[in-house]
Amino acid sequence: MINKLTTFTSMNKDLVPQRVFFNDVFKNLLLQPSLQNILQSQNSRVVLNLDSLPPVFGQVAQIELLFITLIDLILKLVGINATITIFNDEVKKGQPLILNFKIEDVTHAPDQVLLKSCLQLNRSEKKKFALETNIIRYLLDEYQVKHDLKEIDSTLILRLVFPIK
Repeated sequence: MINKLTTFTSMNKDLVPQRVFFNDVFKNLLLQPSLQNILQSQNSRVVLNLDSLPPVFGQVAQIELLFITLIDLILKLVGINATITIFNDEVKKGQPLILNFKIEDVTHAPDQVLLKSCLQLNRSEKKKFALETNIIRYLLDEYQVKHDLKEIDSTLILRLVFPIK
């Protein structure tokens, strides 16, 4: 089912894998009216703090689906007044590309345990947002992306490590 969904989202876009620039993908996602409406209704925001990143080889639609599903999941779990800061670690030639999704002040999240559980993206857990986490896991596996979740005081940082080919 997830494979059909990711293929369906690609129908109006180039299905041929290509060089995907994350900076462009995030800028386009943030301009989507549906995301802007969600952010406005929840008094939330997404802050991009990205360097000029090297491209990753893949399908634009799948990368967009990964990021929009992840941002949407975070917004649903954190609730109102959320701030998601997306930043990268230093880019080094020949090294993986590391993206971080920082969620500040998660103490006001309605269900902190569910938030942490969902963002750990564990396979064996059955939870309220199983569809979203399955889509994210499928796409992370598709692109061989490693992930981990760190908690520092009241801040969570989801780290995604993309291989550069």
